[in-house]
Amino acid sequence: MIESGPPPNPIHPCHDLPIFFEGSLDSSRYIDEVIEIFMAEMKKDNENISYIVFQQDGASCHAFIETMSHLKSIFGRTNSVSRNSDLKWPARSPDLNPLDFYLWRRLKDLVSKNRSETIEILKTQITDAIRNISVDELERVYISFVSRLVRCIEAGCGYFE
Repeated sequence: MIESGPPPNPIHPCHDLPIFFEGSLDSSRYIDEVIEIFMAEMKKDNENISYIVFQQDGASCHAFIETMSHLKSIFGRTNSVSRNSDLKWPARSPDLNPLDFYLWRRLKDLVSKNRSETIEILKTQITDAIRNISVDELERVYISFVSRLVRCIEAGCGYFE
């Protein structure tokens, strides 16, 4: 069931993002360098984490037993979405993932305006682009996301337009 109203604060700009990685990302590193940074940001602002759904894609580090156990200890059984989570989510559903239907395209539009001479310049452009996304814009993405979830449910969790 999806509630019709937003939680008390549906939009929370995370100021410690993005996080860039060198080398491969295993479960231990993912927990320490992503999940814990995210949780520190939420705790810093006294966010009510019962409203958070921690959504991940199918990357191996997201689905390892250690990662899933850690997420369950934080969010319980139903507030994390991943390949091995208890909360079922339609597979290969980019229309139900704000990173896929909004953020990656938006960043590409913002960053590709200027040619990056080095990796460091590219990282700076990405960071600036993320920090310049307004709360109003994020609220529109949130409304679109909820609308997409409702349409998916109305379609019996099948294809929808």
